[in-house]
Amino acid sequence: TRLARIARVARVTRIIPRLFKLCGSQKQDLARKVLARRLWRSFLFLDFDRTGLITSFDLKCFYLSIMKECPHMLKMSSVQLLRRDQPYLCRLDNGEHSQISFNTFCKAFLATALGKNVSEFHKEQVEEDEGVFSLTQRLSDSTALKVC
Repeated sequence: TRLARIARVARVTRIIPRLFKLCGSQKQDLARKVLARRLWRSFLFLDFDRTGLITSFDLKCFYLSIMKECPHMLKMSSVQLLRRDQPYLCRLDNGEHSQISFNTFCKAFLATALGKNVSEFHKEQVEEDEGVFSLTQRLSDSTALKVC
């Protein structure tokens, strides 16, 4: 009976990505979840003292790091992005280095032109056959094979 249950789990695990592929709206949801997961990991990395808060300076460093290290996600030049986002980024500082939570971090980053570029990149990757969605399908296929 255990082997039969494992086989059923493996079959369901293998079908899930194909069901997502059938539902177009699910792709956008998958892109948002993948981006949120990546932002969460970045936030945890920046939150070195594990208080659940980072400074607005940390957000600005993250912004510049994404711009420098991930040019493939950008649809505009970095100069154009900085010109657009500079007033918004300057308004983030309420005090010397104001503390922000993860939700504020996400909202602030995604409100910038850079954040919109990164979000659009994730949506495009889910739509492509060789993007994040393909990776999810390959992982679930290999999981199903290992279980069987």
